[in-house]
Amino acid sequence: MHFKPEVRDTELPEILRRFINIADRKRWEKRLAWLDREARRDVGMRHFWQERCALELAFSRTRRQYRNTGRIWVDPSETETLRFLAFAAMTVSCHDRLTPRGRSRLEGMLRGATTRDFGLGPLGYEMKVASHLMSRGYDVIFHDLEGGRGYDFLAAKEGVSVEVECKHMSGDAGRKIHRKELYRFGDRAALWMRNHLASLTTGLFVRLTIPDRLESGDQYQKALCTFLGQALLSGEPDAERDGNRIQVQEFDVEQVAGPWLAAGKFDRTEMEARLTHHFGLAHKNALLYLRPHQSVVALLIQSDQKDNVLNAMHAELRKSTKDQFTGELPAILCCHLADLTQEQMLSLGRGGHGRALDSLATELMRRRPHLYSVTFTAAGSVSADSVREKGPAYTILNRDHPRATDERLSIFRDGWP
Repeated sequence: MHFKPEVRDTELPEILRRFINIADRKRWEKRLAWLDREARRDVGMRHFWQERCALELAFSRTRRQYRNTGRIWVDPSETETLRFLAFAAMTVSCHDRLTPRGRSRLEGMLRGATTRDFGLGPLGYEMKVASHLMSRGYDVIFHDLEGGRGYDFLAAKEGVSVEVECKHMSGDAGRKIHRKELYRFGDRAALWMRNHLASLTTGLFVRLTIPDRLESGDQYQKALCTFLGQALLSGEPDAERDGNRIQVQEFDVEQVAGPWLAAGKFDRTEMEARLTHHFGLAHKNALLYLRPHQSVVALLIQSDQKDNVLNAMHAELRKSTKDQFTGELPAILCCHLADLTQEQMLSLGRGGHGRALDSLATELMRRRPHLYSVTFTAAGSVSADSVREKGPAYTILNRDHPRATDERLSIFRDGWP
């Protein structure tokens, strides 16, 4: 199939209505109501679902806006809403053109997303790649949806065909502290923190160092919470138990976060942003506990053991590409690095961290010589005029591939689109 993957804002209400019907209205109403409740938590799992299910939360906001006003207006600053609308438009357009079998499988994937941590993320990435292929003039066959085994798309243009596989990868792969366990621990520790905040009139920066992984077991997390709470109550700057260490440092909230004690209105988002910037907590395992106009605890959790992200990514990609491609056509592997910014993704490639992505892709292509290229992407930007996502892509070409110089296959070399 091939069509122009763009949409006018006047078409959005009809697209939303059709998307809701395709996705199974009753199932998604239940899922979105649950996510809305989770997103209103104070500390922990609120952040997890906001990170992992941004598409669904944007779906919920858009649906509520349309139900209340009968309109959908596009705010250029609301990137996640634009990203959801681009996904919904692409999904509806593809659903129209699939065979009955393909439509059934697509509907099944939408239903299945209601039970998974990543929600619509993996399907959203597939739709984004299909949109990119079409924008570059390729006819796209949804090979996997139509019942084929292995790769996701067969893309053809000017007499050349290529197999394309999409891989949506968690940023937790190979990390000692997974985001879900971090936020579960954050909610579990909330009672201790609220009690402690009530007796504080300043700020505390707390560094909790664990010997290895942040485990998921209830007994383990309860014991760690108890240790944290007792260490704070003791008032001592350092504590240690069972290999876990805590360091506590006081700070002046006024100096760090501005005149929040005198502010008439407390803005949690702004306060969290100020603290995150001051302590360098962006993209780190940090939790913030706030008592408006009075006290703050900023908690950073780290492990004595180093993360092994690249090895974990390599193992996952080796496994996922073992039987995905036929080996008869050039193959392109597209990897979305969830939880990473564009800058972080590029830093793993162009000169950063020993060109880590290059090493990973080169080893992968050595084992899978039919791979023409491997492309890595992160979340991009969406323009309100076309409701299409754009962004940089970091592509490693297999220079030993027989078609290495074939420009018809240079699909992702300059980003997506």
